[in-house]
Amino acid sequence: MSGSIKKGAAMLGAAGVIEYGLQLLLPVILVRSLTAEAFGDYRLVWLLATTALAIFPLFIPGSLFHFLPRASPGSRAALMGNSLIFVVGAGAVAGLLLVLAWSWMPASIEGLRQYSGLAPVFLALWVGASLLDVLPTADGNARWQAMATVSLALVRTLLLGATAWVSSDAHAVLVMMCVFALVKLLLVPVYAARRTQTGRLRLDAALLSQQIRYSLPFAVGNAFFQLRVLADQWIVASFFPSSIFALISIAGIALAISSLVRLPLNNATLPRLSGLLAEGRRESAIDLLAKSYSALSLVLIPALGLFFVTANEMVEIIYTQAYSGAAPMMQIYLVGQMACVFAAGHLLIIMDSGRLSWVISAVSLVVSIVVSLLGVRWLGANGAVAGSVVSLVFGEIWALVAVTRKLGTTIPTVVNGAVAGRVAAVVCVAVLVSLLLRQSWLAEMQPWARLAAVGVGYVALVTCGAWVARLHVIGLPLLASLLGRGGSR
Repeated sequence: MSGSIKKGAAMLGAAGVIEYGLQLLLPVILVRSLTAEAFGDYRLVWLLATTALAIFPLFIPGSLFHFLPRASPGSRAALMGNSLIFVVGAGAVAGLLLVLAWSWMPASIEGLRQYSGLAPVFLALWVGASLLDVLPTADGNARWQAMATVSLALVRTLLLGATAWVSSDAHAVLVMMCVFALVKLLLVPVYAARRTQTGRLRLDAALLSQQIRYSLPFAVGNAFFQLRVLADQWIVASFFPSSIFALISIAGIALAISSLVRLPLNNATLPRLSGLLAEGRRESAIDLLAKSYSALSLVLIPALGLFFVTANEMVEIIYTQAYSGAAPMMQIYLVGQMACVFAAGHLLIIMDSGRLSWVISAVSLVVSIVVSLLGVRWLGANGAVAGSVVSLVFGEIWALVAVTRKLGTTIPTVVNGAVAGRVAAVVCVAVLVSLLLRQSWLAEMQPWARLAAVGVGYVALVTCGAWVARLHVIGLPLLASLLGRGGSR
């Protein structure tokens, strides 16, 4: 990897962390400024926007990673112009369909009509503005992308947070969301015009047809994957008021926590794994995969266990007591993430199994909807979350089976049951003891004190358990070999 690529990757990674931190900060401000119903309406608008982004752009922005590096100087203006016109049109279609579909929407979604049609306007603008999240990076301008990501995240946090704090009015917040989306959208033609030789964008119908043909398979797979993730939220939105939907949107932070733990290890191992497969060194690839799974179980399961035992305190401190109902949902998500410590869906990409990837996502989407609907009937909103977790585990097991078959090996070969079993046993004991102490001795303490006591106690228990199980003997050399230079090559 050249120095410029490393520098670009580092800038984009840092920008992503800052943006994610600001995304976590904004709801902390909003829950203290808006009523539970108004905050739920705000999150419902984002559910609509996320769903629209999964469907309507048809992966046209993502196709620029393929087309722009190969483009001649004369076709760059057409590629950027095609993409801008397409996503703006896709956004307009998404907004129009929402207007036409109000009467078929769940009562909670239809309730957004009280905000004077701002939801369809935001939807249209946000889908169009999504091109800015991809275009500079695809254009090889990582520095500009990183600066735009951080700047826009800061503006959004300050703009929406200040509006909510001053007005305590969801209508005013939605107006500012539309203003922000419009500003982001207008930056797209400004950037694109500066990066073309003529300074003018244009439409090329033949080239746009090529972009669409290239993008459609990826669009289908991406839509199925994203809709699978969002299925339980839609079910909760369909059966419960917006104040209950707010709880599941907060609980979903558990998925992001898991991703933050996974990403560094995945980023360290995926390129090396792909290189080994390209060189035909299958045994080395299997060995590297087995090491990465063992390392992930050593890091991820204890980390998720810590969040599990402190979920009640974290929700109460960060989001106030009014949203304490999100804690059980968060704990269900965390259990699912522990069960998916051997997730393999991301490996299908480097194994040229894109079609299987979207088939798994499609089937998992159906499973998620069915099980979540049954869960809602028996367990309420928590049941919808449980259904999502079941579908996630189902999909990852399917992917793991497919990956091991592709490698010509077996699951026990790549999944070290002895290591994972010992880690799971240590974490289970620590979780049970921590929860028992929380209920019996710490229940009367203030949330901050209880968080500190439970967290420190859990870490001490895991540390002692890991020492007894001699996990440090396995874990330290393993992590050093994966993250350093001693891994399989």
